[in-house]
Amino acid sequence: MSAVAPWIYIDHSNNIWKFYLNNDNELLYNIMYSEGKWTKESVIDTGIKEFTIYLEEDETIHIVYYNINRELKYCTLKSRQWFGKILHQLDDDEHEISDLKVEILGEDMHIFYLQHTSNSKNTGILKHLKWDGKNTEVNVLLEMKMVDTSNEKYSVQVTGKNNIQIFFLNDEGDEVSLKYLSYQRNRWNPIRRLYVIQGEDISVEILNNQQEVHILNKYGEDAKYFLEHVLLDINGTIQHFRVNESISEPTEAMLFMESNKLYACWLEHDKIFYSCYNGRKWDRPVEVERNNDYPLTKFKCFLHYERDNSTIVKGVYGVSSPDLCLYIPNQFIKNKKESMQYQSSFVDFSEIPEDEEDLKAELIRVRAENKKLEKEIASLNMQLRKKQRLLEEHEESIARIMEQKRKTEENYNVYLEVQQNIQKELVKARQQLSESKKNAADLAKRLKEFEDDNKMLKSQLDEMKDENEKLREEIQLMKNKSLVNRLFKKYG
Repeated sequence: MSAVAPWIYIDHSNNIWKFYLNNDNELLYNIMYSEGKWTKESVIDTGIKEFTIYLEEDETIHIVYYNINRELKYCTLKSRQWFGKILHQLDDDEHEISDLKVEILGEDMHIFYLQHTSNSKNTGILKHLKWDGKNTEVNVLLEMKMVDTSNEKYSVQVTGKNNIQIFFLNDEGDEVSLKYLSYQRNRWNPIRRLYVIQGEDISVEILNNQQEVHILNKYGEDAKYFLEHVLLDINGTIQHFRVNESISEPTEAMLFMESNKLYACWLEHDKIFYSCYNGRKWDRPVEVERNNDYPLTKFKCFLHYERDNSTIVKGVYGVSSPDLCLYIPNQFIKNKKESMQYQSSFVDFSEIPEDEEDLKAELIRVRAENKKLEKEIASLNMQLRKKQRLLEEHEESIARIMEQKRKTEENYNVYLEVQQNIQKELVKARQQLSESKKNAADLAKRLKEFEDDNKMLKSQLDEMKDENEKLREEIQLMKNKSLVNRLFKKYG
């Protein structure tokens, strides 16, 4: 399996989608439906080095990935087919792309990535690619010295409809600082330094619930490990709270929200622990009961829920083999509460008079049916949104076809006009050719007459020359005779 962490997506029907890279750098996905069986692996693309996923509320899947051809590409699933395009191409062979993240604000997709040389992964340039569906714009945001112990080099948080915040750890030698920069009104503001973290094995997790920013720091100091909650409110006030202290190193720590309450969870020796923030301090950590002892890992994930900010979950724990088993943070919180409620209710039920038992049973049944109906309504609403999206896609296709038809008709009309003009020119050329042929025939005829006249004149000229020659001979003869006569007369 590739070192790139898989993505898990649980849709509105509780189907589990898994996206991952295999050892041949193929980007694959398969689905586990409610029957508990995986579909056959399907290949999205090949030669992939890294990928990230974004899910919209209507369950549209967007994938951004980087391949061995040094291309940053995008694809999406439409009508059960993957369609994609190249967004950006690296120009030189020395740099690589890693740590992809993507967010969508309005009509624009915002893609973030670290660009670094293959032999210097501790220093990188954070870049921002903005794509409006047609054109791309690449911005260089900053150069950062990354912390080796932090799996997530930077965190992207969306606040409001058009604002983005980026938090990142910067290694400054003897200390590590947490900094951030913000994107507002289509421009990036200067970098700000929040605070310094000292210690070893430093990492942070960020969660934004629009009103506040919650940061979970992990660090080691004096043979102990600490989880610290930092609360940053809208006024810029920073508060620190101790979450946990242990001699065992916590790993894969996460922040999540359930019913507007803030929780933290983490792993220690393949055991899951979680704690709740009550507004003043953090409760004592609770261990999550497991049915197996297989090694746990963290998956990036998207969960389907109503996005009212009361529930925010961005990761799950799970066992990949022998069978996939997921531990969803807000679910094991709910399961713990339901278990406690059941135990409490069991004691109370035993004290209920017999004449109230039927009412109690009916109340439980009605609540169960209401819960089932709520799920069915939510499922139907999602199906309606999906069908509306398909209808919109069909309408867009019809609009494209009509536009193509209009352009074709315009081109056809232009073609007819050109053809008619060519036909007119051809008729005119034929007329000119006919006139030219007629003129040529007349000229040939006149030339023939001139040639005949010339021959006749030449013949007459030859005759006149012959006659002149005869006359000359006769004159010469007469001159000779006259001379002889004069001589006879003189000497006779």
